[in-house]
Amino acid sequence: MSHLSKWIIVTASLFFFTSCASAPEMTLDQYLEQNNALAISYLQSLDDTQLQKTLRGIKLTDGTPFLNDHIYIRSSFYPETKSHIFIFRESETKSKVAYIWVDGDGKPFPLPANCNPGYIHSPGWSAAVLSTDVYTFSDVMPGGDLVSTHCIENMVQK
Repeated sequence: MSHLSKWIIVTASLFFFTSCASAPEMTLDQYLEQNNALAISYLQSLDDTQLQKTLRGIKLTDGTPFLNDHIYIRSSFYPETKSHIFIFRESETKSKVAYIWVDGDGKPFPLPANCNPGYIHSPGWSAAVLSTDVYTFSDVMPGGDLVSTHCIENMVQK
């Protein structure tokens, strides 16, 4: 057997064994914990000079782009509930999306009811978390997930 053949067999074996022994995938909770922190940090870094501009965004831990090619419309902070809302327009579809979170010592922020903008597979759901899984609460909970919704026109603070 030639040196090249042995090298190919060794290399292929190493590749096979290292790929089989790779780290297990993150759980949804781990994914959201890491990526909520990344995304919120990015949102908090935005300033008025970026308003009405197309953003480059960031990559989440799995390489998924976050806010790439989104236009920053505005942000609001509601001190009575300690809720943060950032609104963007998707460059390609022109649809608006809001990202919302509530500080740990805040009060729940109500999501629009009975809104199904067509981007979620289950009728009646109006919001999602960063993993694109449906957000199952009717309010964005304090200290919880970063939540996105396309139901901006229906968004009312109680």
